[in-house]
Amino acid sequence: MTRSPEKWSATLRCVATEAEAAAEAAARVAAEERSAALERRAKVAEEKSVEFERREKEEKAAREAAEAKLSAAEEELASQKAAREEEKEAREAAERRLAEERESSAAEIAALKMDTEILWRRNLQN
Repeated sequence: MTRSPEKWSATLRCVATEAEAAAEAAARVAAEERSAALERRAKVAEEKSVEFERREKEEKAAREAAEAKLSAAEEELASQKAAREEEKEAREAAERRLAEERESSAAEIAALKMDTEILWRRNLQN
């Protein structure tokens, strides 16, 4: 059986319409898949961004804590240095007083020796 040109034309139009519909459906599916892939990538990028920000905040907090510790240690070191300087000055002042007391005691001892010698000579003369 031979088909008439009209039937062939109708068949070809039907096939073309079905092919167009299939192509459109395939294009929609591909577009939906691309859209879903883009959404997944966007979600992953957002998660990475959130993770990056969280790490950045943690690092900043750790840096600030380390800086605070360092500052406290520097203050403590300065305080200890000042205390050592004060102790050194107090020791030097004590050593000066002791030297003055020694000199004074030596002078007193010398004066007492002289007085004793004078008294001893007087006693010998009497």
